[in-house]
Amino acid sequence: MAKPLNLLPHVARWNIEAKAEDMGKLFYEFPAFRKVKNGDYIFVKGRKGSGKTAILQYIRSMRSFDHFSKSITLDRSPIEFFQDVGVTGDLPLSAYVLIWRYVIYSAVVDLFTENERVKAEIGRELDDWFPASPEKQLAQVLGRSPGNKISVGIGDNVLTPGLSFSTEKKFDSADINSLARTVELLGRFIYENCDDSKYYVMFDGLDAELTDATRSGKSYEKQQTIIRGLIKSCFDERLSFRRSGLNVIPLVFIRTDMFDDLRDSDSEKWEDFVCDLKWRKDQIHNMLSHRICHSAHEAIEDKGFRASWKRIVFDRPVEIENKRSNEIFRIKPIDYIHKRTFSRPRDFIRYIQIVAKVTDEYDQGYTRIAPKTFVQSEDLYSRRFRKEIVDEMHSVLKDVDGYLDAFGKIHKIRYFSFHQIQRAFAEEGNFDRDLFEKIGLENILKFLFEYSVVGNIDKRKDVESQTPFYYRTFKYNFPTSVINYREKFTLHSGLFRSIYESKSRNSLALADKANTIDLTEKL
Repeated sequence: MAKPLNLLPHVARWNIEAKAEDMGKLFYEFPAFRKVKNGDYIFVKGRKGSGKTAILQYIRSMRSFDHFSKSITLDRSPIEFFQDVGVTGDLPLSAYVLIWRYVIYSAVVDLFTENERVKAEIGRELDDWFPASPEKQLAQVLGRSPGNKISVGIGDNVLTPGLSFSTEKKFDSADINSLARTVELLGRFIYENCDDSKYYVMFDGLDAELTDATRSGKSYEKQQTIIRGLIKSCFDERLSFRRSGLNVIPLVFIRTDMFDDLRDSDSEKWEDFVCDLKWRKDQIHNMLSHRICHSAHEAIEDKGFRASWKRIVFDRPVEIENKRSNEIFRIKPIDYIHKRTFSRPRDFIRYIQIVAKVTDEYDQGYTRIAPKTFVQSEDLYSRRFRKEIVDEMHSVLKDVDGYLDAFGKIHKIRYFSFHQIQRAFAEEGNFDRDLFEKIGLENILKFLFEYSVVGNIDKRKDVESQTPFYYRTFKYNFPTSVINYREKFTLHSGLFRSIYESKSRNSLALADKANTIDLTEKL
C-alpha cells in the first residue's frame, strides 16, 4: 500500500499574498464567482483579506485565445494618483466619469493587440490608433502638440502612461472636450471591431485611503468624487456592452467601507451588481479543502473538508486548561481557528500555514499537525493578526497600536464596561493625546467596532435549558449591528495573545467556553 502523501511541506508554503501563489491551482471557485466571471457582478467589495486580489489574480491566470484581462492598480490614494499624472483642481463628477471611460476604452483596445483573431482583421487600424511613439499618439489621437505634454498611450498601467496631463497646464474644459471626442471615437472603434472574446478591465488597489478619521472635509469629498466617477463609468459601460452583446467586463475591487460610504443618486441601482465577499463557515471549509488537495505538485481527489482536514491535522480536540477551576475545555482545531478570525480566507490561510510550518520544521517525523500546536502557535498568529488590523485601519484611524495597548491595562479581559475603557485610556498611553481628544473615545470605539476589533457582549439565558451564555455581537458576523455603549465590550479573541501576553493563556479558556458563542452561531 502506497504511503500517504505528506502535504505539510506544501501547506507550509501557503501565502496570504495572492500574487505570490499559483492561483490557477489554489483558487477555490466559490458559488458567486461564476457571476463575477460572467460580468453579472461589476463590483466586488470586501474587507481586506476577504479574497479580492485572489479573484483578480485568478481571472488573470485564465488567459486563453479568447480570454484577455488587464488590471489597473491604484497603489496610492485616488487624489495622489491623479495628481501624479497632472490632473489637478476640482473637476466635476462628469469629468472623472469621462476620464475613467477613456481608461476603460484604452485598456480594451490594448487587449485587442493581444488577440490574434482581432489583429488579423484590423492590425493596421490598431497601429494607426496606437503607434509606438507617444508623440505620434498625442498628435493623432488628441490632436495636440507635444509641447503641451499631454500623451495618450496604453502600456502596463493604463492610466499612468496612458493619460498623462501636464502639471504645467490645468486640465480644463478644452481638455474635456478634446477627451470627449477621443472617447467617442474609441468607443465607436471598439463596438465596430470587438469579437466574441472576453475582455476584463479590472481596477484594484483602492485601499490606499486618506488618513482622515472624521471622513469629512474637502479632500475626502474629492476622493469620493473620483471613486464615484470610476463606479459610474464601469456601471454604465458594462450595461452598454452587455446590451450590444459584447463580453467587455469592467470589474472594480473595492473595500467594503469605501464602497458603502459613497453617496450617489444611482447607488441603489449598483446594489444588484455587487458581489459582497462574506464567507460562511461551509464556504471556508470548502475553500480549505480545495487548497489542501491542490497544494502538492499533483492534485489529489477532494472528498470534502473532513477527509481533507484529516490529511493534515490529527483527529483530536484542542485541550485548554482553566487554571482557576482546573477544568479542561475541549474544542475542535478548526473551531479554535474560527474564533480567532474574521471569517476571512486570509486568517485561515495564515493560521494553518503557521502551524504547518512549525510542525514541518520542529516536529520531526510528523506528517499531521498536533492539536497542541494550534495553541502553541497562537502568539505568532495573534501578533500578525494584530499587525494586519493596524495596517488596515491606519488610513482611517492613526495610533491603533497604542489604543490596543491601552486595553491591556484593563484588569478584566473577558468583558469590560465603557467606564473601564475610559479609565484605561485616561492613563499615559502610546498614542497622540491631542489627536485622541480631538476624535473622542466614543468615535474611536465606533471605528474599532466597525472593524470588529471590539464587539458588544451581554449575558442571556437559553430559552429551553435556562443555561446562561454570553451573547457576542461583532460587525464581521452581523453587519447591521450598531455599537451600544451601555452594554459590555469584549475584544476579538484573535487579539488576546498580542495584547494581554501572560494573562491571556488562562483567559482563552474562559473566552472559548462552550457557553460563550457568537451571535451567528446562536441564530
